[in-house]
Amino acid sequence: MANYTKNYNLKNPAASDFVNVDDMNGNFSIIDQEMKKIAEVANGVSSQLSEKANIIQELVDSKGKADTLDGKHASDFALTNHNHTKTQITDFPTSLPANGGNADTVDGHHESHFVRSRDYGGIDVSLTTYPYPYMTDVSGLVTMPDTGWWHVIYVPHSNYGAGYGCQIAVSLNTENKTFFRSSLGTTWNPWNLVYHNGNSKPVAIQPSAPGDTSSLWVY
Repeated sequence: MANYTKNYNLKNPAASDFVNVDDMNGNFSIIDQEMKKIAEVANGVSSQLSEKANIIQELVDSKGKADTLDGKHASDFALTNHNHTKTQITDFPTSLPANGGNADTVDGHHESHFVRSRDYGGIDVSLTTYPYPYMTDVSGLVTMPDTGWWHVIYVPHSNYGAGYGCQIAVSLNTENKTFFRSSLGTTWNPWNLVYHNGNSKPVAIQPSAPGDTSSLWVY
């Protein structure tokens, strides 16, 4: 009894079978079809290799200088010294804005959204809901540690309408005093004095553990 090959299903007659021309013709037809497929693949590979070889040869001949960049020739690009005269610019503005060209916003933010290097006057430092950070100078205010002159730095909460901001006040006099306070909601907490080695005598706290020779100095 005949059997068939694994890869191409060719018919193998058994030793006891008579030779059948149809079986032979069928096998040859299968072989012919498969050889044709192999030849087509080989021709395709050969064509691709030939194309790559031509590209390599062109690079060698041009010493590595590409003829195009993304399909564009050098003539498609402007030269580094390329320029236009004013008359050649079709959409050149005929006039500047009334403010001389100053932008009204930066990234959608107005000038009032930014901290100024100095902000003199016009700020009520007693407000706990001021929306923007500021640095300013004030005097004669009963809401400050005293009615003298003070540098004031203010940082608002992200939800400034609810308060919870904070202030730092540094005196302009020779006493070198610094105070800070925060607001509990919309109510300022009392001013707190920052102690340092210029406004208080140091006190040594003796160690509590026997044999501990270290000590902590506070002001």
